[in-house]
Amino acid sequence: MNKRKKLGEILIEDSIVSEGQLMSALALQKKSGKMIGQTLIEHGYITEAQLVEAFRKKFSISYIDCDGVVVPEKFLKLVSMTMAVKKKILPTDVSGNTLFLAMVNPLDYSTIDEVKFLTGKNITPLLTTESSLMKAIEKNYGYCSIEKIWKPLNDIHLDGEMQFNLDKSIEFHKMEEEDESALRADDLYKIGEEPPIVKLVTLILVNAVKSRATDIHIEPHGKYVSVRYRIDGDLSTVLKISKTYQEAMTSRIKIISTMNITIRRMPQDGRSTVKYEGRMIDLRVSTIPSAHGETIVIRILDSVKGLIPLSKLGMPDNIIRDLLEMLNKPQGMLFVTGPTGSGKTTTLYSLLTQLSLESESVVTIEDPIEYELENIKQVPVNEKVGFTFAAALRSILRQDPDVIMVGEVRDSETAQISTKAALTGHLVLSSVHTNDTIATISRLRDLGIEP
Repeated sequence: MNKRKKLGEILIEDSIVSEGQLMSALALQKKSGKMIGQTLIEHGYITEAQLVEAFRKKFSISYIDCDGVVVPEKFLKLVSMTMAVKKKILPTDVSGNTLFLAMVNPLDYSTIDEVKFLTGKNITPLLTTESSLMKAIEKNYGYCSIEKIWKPLNDIHLDGEMQFNLDKSIEFHKMEEEDESALRADDLYKIGEEPPIVKLVTLILVNAVKSRATDIHIEPHGKYVSVRYRIDGDLSTVLKISKTYQEAMTSRIKIISTMNITIRRMPQDGRSTVKYEGRMIDLRVSTIPSAHGETIVIRILDSVKGLIPLSKLGMPDNIIRDLLEMLNKPQGMLFVTGPTGSGKTTTLYSLLTQLSLESESVVTIEDPIEYELENIKQVPVNEKVGFTFAAALRSILRQDPDVIMVGEVRDSETAQISTKAALTGHLVLSSVHTNDTIATISRLRDLGIEP
């Protein structure tokens, strides 16, 4: 392959775009986050055919038309759906230790290096167009792109695929808001129980569980409602729904989460338990009002997917050995750090499963309890009645624990009590919401913990 030139340099050399057009596109790219080639196409500076021809002329890169490409499942598993959509790539074939990777930008060397690291295979990039690639991703991964119009909901058959455990005792006749334009409670309940809306919400949940998503973000905009899944820590848009469905979809989610459907200008929290493929899955639902309606976030707690053995977390063997050595110590504190969706709770649960539960007293303090574990005392926080992490921790210390897991250190009081417990004969496991381990030191100092 030629020396590593950037796409913009090639297009300028071939007089396909001017330097001014490239600079303009680069400025637009910083705001949109899209690839430079796609940005140039969207703003009419080049065509998709010109982009492909520029690559084929300058580099000895084979071209593949992804329309009609069917990828075996064993190859799809090499690259996650989230990564395929985000990086605009698709694994098409494997020969020996070489992975053939269809790419919209085969000069994206950082992506090539990342896939090589993740798969352990040599990468042969194949040039393709974005339009054919996205169709292939949609077909092979089951991804529903944001441009795709929602199929008529009455044609979808999902009967019996997911069952909701609803609280039938809830009454919906009382209005909680003084709003002349508000729908009456019985109207909201009625539209939330319409068969097409039931199918729509069920399909969103089913696809999320199948995609291993940990969270679903339903976000209203001016002309549409977007649905995003958080998979492997990254959010990606999987669906764009007509604004017409917003009110009904929000009501449906509130109904299954035992929320008050008439409250729309105040945040609410709810939960639901659903049965899917013979197993129970917890849903923790949060709503908050925004400029274009209520934003909804659904946390999916699937015990089958959530409880992962320590050996399956992708950690190097030497790191696992160090962790197990720390777990065998009689006292001390171990923090798991990282941003939202990075796997802090998953890691803590994996560590708990390594403990000797017959000879040790293990207590957890969680908000909320995400997965129930046998032979472990799990205590839920209830801040509404003043039972905070700090209050729970003080009470638990009188229960003769050997190991304490504090779901998250959020405040100075919890940090202080956790530290004292770790210095007085207890092993304390917890998490801190920081981007890396170095930032954790600063965070703890901010909470009053001195080195």
